[in-house]
Amino acid sequence: MTASTPLPHGSWPSPITPAMVASGGVGLREPGTNGTDVLWVESRPADGGRCVLVRAGADGDCAVDLTPAPFNVRSRVHESGGGAWAASGDIVIFSHHADNRLYRTDLAGATPVPITPEGD
Repeated sequence: MTASTPLPHGSWPSPITPAMVASGGVGLREPGTNGTDVLWVESRPADGGRCVLVRAGADGDCAVDLTPAPFNVRSRVHESGGGAWAASGDIVIFSHHADNRLYRTDLAGATPVPITPEGD
């Protein structure tokens, strides 16, 4: 039997790194609906932390991404109680974190089109 040496809490050697833990899971947030479908935002560590708007149809359709790369569905407005997306019927409006503009797409995943002007 090998003798063990007590070490202070958290200082023992481990093959598990913080980077491995952080990159392991997709985060889910901002669940909502357009009245029939369920939508949510997924943060994806394997994609540089990009946040993607995802839709699952009420008819049992598999989940599909509504926002292609490089769109990053994030907004700082949630710090005040808001969110990064809204949907009504087939229309979806979302905030792209890189330029803070609002974009319009639809549940079929059409190419997002900006609906607010460029800012400073």
